[in-house]
Amino acid sequence: MPYDNTVDVSLNRESLIQKYKCQINAVTKTALVKKEYLADVPGANGVVDLSSWFGTPRFEPITLTVYVQSDTETAISCADRLANFYIGKSVEVRLSFDYDWYRTGVVTNVTPLGSEVVIAIRCDPYRYADQETVYEIPASTSEVGKTLANNGSLPVVPSVTVADANVVIVHGTARYTLSKGTHLLPRMVISGGSSVEISVSGGACEIRYREAVL
Repeated sequence: MPYDNTVDVSLNRESLIQKYKCQINAVTKTALVKKEYLADVPGANGVVDLSSWFGTPRFEPITLTVYVQSDTETAISCADRLANFYIGKSVEVRLSFDYDWYRTGVVTNVTPLGSEVVIAIRCDPYRYADQETVYEIPASTSEVGKTLANNGSLPVVPSVTVADANVVIVHGTARYTLSKGTHLLPRMVISGGSSVEISVSGGACEIRYREAVL
């Protein structure tokens, strides 16, 4: 999946083009591979595939490879600088044409290859929204209905930050009374591509989560 050389790549919001005076010749990524969960079950005459039991499919990490060419240095000296700064570090990877989303990963290798430098990054298969989805709910003595939508493909667990007075959230048959502070509500998980209905009363609060897509 190569991209043209007008593309920039940012690692932890630092542009490679601007920081290293280079150009990006190509960016490639490996194909998605679904994880398998195989188990030996007595009497089953072999292994049983339990992958579907986990609901949302899981995928193996991918490798993102960035091909860089320096305008001012040899490939070897450029590779040395990149390796000293990034190798082994956790990074957020953003592509200039897809800047609303980022990948998380670790730089595993930086090597000179001819006139280019090749940066290999082992990444989570999902891309995460640069901006969290946020709902700000004002204080109210009566119940306020709210629909929480997850437009991504990965389940999310909302966090609720209560500003001051206690907040009561009703979700289905569950009822939460939350004091001042930040709370995670794992029973209120929102599956990818779905939504949940809640009602809120009491003090002001903020509900947030970060969507992710493949």
